[in-house]
Amino acid sequence: MYKFIRPHLDKDDPYAHFLYSKFSLSEWNESDEEFERRYIKHLKLASDGKIPDAMYTLGQLHLYGLDGAEKDERKTTQLLKEAAELGHLLSMFCYGQHLIYGTNGIEKDEELGFRYLEEAHSNGVEEAGPLIQEIKRDLQGKA
Repeated sequence: MYKFIRPHLDKDDPYAHFLYSKFSLSEWNESDEEFERRYIKHLKLASDGKIPDAMYTLGQLHLYGLDGAEKDERKTTQLLKEAAELGHLLSMFCYGQHLIYGTNGIEKDEELGFRYLEEAHSNGVEEAGPLIQEIKRDLQGKA
């Protein structure tokens, strides 16, 4: 696989960076720490190249401070928002929740958050269904 993507890495193709972040080969004798640094570096390059899956993954790593990514809720919010705007369904689901509840430093916007959740649900993110129903019940209780 590396032989296939190497020329694309040389051309700074963000999809190649995303793929390269996902694997290690035994002949590289790469330590876990070396892999982790390369993983984050190339995931960031893919994210900078507007690859929604990379943006979502990097956002989740920043949310929890995993795999060598610094815990940074602001960065998480930025990445999820951009990926959601690009149509990434899981990002829509996560970002929509942050909008509804005003978490991760996001100003609360229930209407926009609900639209993101509905879009994610209507396109196959099943987890959004129960949350949508819960929010509807909460809104009815406030009325």
